[in-house]
Amino acid sequence: MAGGLALLIVVLVRLADHPAQATLSGPWLYALGAFGVLTVLALAARNSAAGVGNLLEERPDLSRAHDAGRLGRLVSPLNGFIRKVRETTADLRVRGTNIAIDSAKLNQRIHQTADLAGRQSRLVDDIFENSNRVSHALDSVTRSADTIDAATATHLEAVQISHRELLDVTERVNRITEKVGEFATTIEELRQNSVQVRDIGALINEISGQTNLLALNAAIEAARAGDAGRGFAVVAGEVRKLAERVKNATAVISANSQRIIELVSSTGKETARIVSDSKHAREVVGKSAANFSALVEDLGNMGEQLREITATIHSVNEINTAVHDKVGEISELSNEVAAAMQESERYSNELRNHTEGVADIGVRFRITGSSFDRMLEAAAKFRSEVETYLSRAAASGTKLFDTQYEPVSGTNPQKFRTSYDQAVEQGLQDIYERMVQEVPGVMFCAAFDQRGYMPAFLEKFSAPPTGDYQHDLMHSRHKRIFDDSTCKRAIANQGHALFQTYVRDTGEVVCDMSMPVRIDGRHWGAFRVGFPPEILLRE
Repeated sequence: MAGGLALLIVVLVRLADHPAQATLSGPWLYALGAFGVLTVLALAARNSAAGVGNLLEERPDLSRAHDAGRLGRLVSPLNGFIRKVRETTADLRVRGTNIAIDSAKLNQRIHQTADLAGRQSRLVDDIFENSNRVSHALDSVTRSADTIDAATATHLEAVQISHRELLDVTERVNRITEKVGEFATTIEELRQNSVQVRDIGALINEISGQTNLLALNAAIEAARAGDAGRGFAVVAGEVRKLAERVKNATAVISANSQRIIELVSSTGKETARIVSDSKHAREVVGKSAANFSALVEDLGNMGEQLREITATIHSVNEINTAVHDKVGEISELSNEVAAAMQESERYSNELRNHTEGVADIGVRFRITGSSFDRMLEAAAKFRSEVETYLSRAAASGTKLFDTQYEPVSGTNPQKFRTSYDQAVEQGLQDIYERMVQEVPGVMFCAAFDQRGYMPAFLEKFSAPPTGDYQHDLMHSRHKRIFDDSTCKRAIANQGHALFQTYVRDTGEVVCDMSMPVRIDGRHWGAFRVGFPPEILLRE
């Protein structure tokens, strides 16, 4: 087909230079023009991405030279058609870029929503599990509350019985105290009577002594009277004997009375202690009864409150059962939402692929002077410099295909070192810095190996890590492994160029142009160039 196009151009140029020698009739010219249009479009679609020259360029020399001739009438519509294709291609690029931007944003939102839905599903599962544990705990608490309620009722009944018995004991102690008080009074009366008896005995003893003295005097007088007083002496002797007996009896009575008085006094003292102890016991028992009464009342109130608590626990258990059922339903719905979001994410990825396919159609056609083509040419130029530099490094013994990534401790995001990163870091960074300076609009450029490892980056994004995640995410991006889908697709591409639009982990929407990097014919990775979509939208 390229040969046919070349032949067509030669014929058209020949006719333009020698119009007098043109012998082709009108139908042949139109057929030849149609063949030319089809050939131009086919080659433009197939070869432009591969770096073939611009096939959508007009031929103004032909149309101006023969405006009145048949060739002029043929070339002029062809140029008009080419201009229309150029305009349509430019419009397709703009629309494709807009669609790609919206698709990238939508893809990011869906991805974030899918992550949130997954987190929500996991949280709901945790809540469901915790609710299940709470349900088991509430069942156990309910059973324990019922047991405590029953035990409290039993204990309360026993305490009430003990309370009634204590009140009876209090009453008995009160009666005993009263009896002991009466007994103490009786003992005191007995003591007083015993004292009186003792006093009477002493009086009788005194009278007996006097009687004995009188009888002695009578006997003496009877002896003096002789026979006349003999009978009186007998009487006096009997009186004396009687007085002695009375004296002896009163002595015994006095002694016994004294003993009774001592015993009664001792009994009185002990009875006084008993009365005092009985009064103290009555006070203690009275206080105990009052405290026990308050205790019984408190236990009754506590039993009532415990019954209310038990009823509340039953109510909470019923509510928790209902909530647990609802949480189960929410868990099922969350799982369904998570599954639906995963499916939506898959559809979004497919939409993104289709969108990038549409955008790729627009960039297959080369348009001289367009921003995209200038960026494509610059990317190809600096990709070649990267390949040349890495090939020289490999030739000097640098192991560029080393995949033994050693984590750098204390870094987040995680950084890695390899056996070659320090050897090529400065050289690659110099190439990147020159591209950013020479090509307007370039946000970043870098080479990635087949695992997504970036050994070097622009200086402003290669600051030493600080430990601050947000700062290091933005300003310390070198020596990291990027495993996002955009980087994976860029690395997997082995065609001429791959154009993608995505949202970076730093939040910007970026157009990404990538080309494969080969070292001595072996696929090493990809060279990626990022630029804002506004560059394409300005066209």
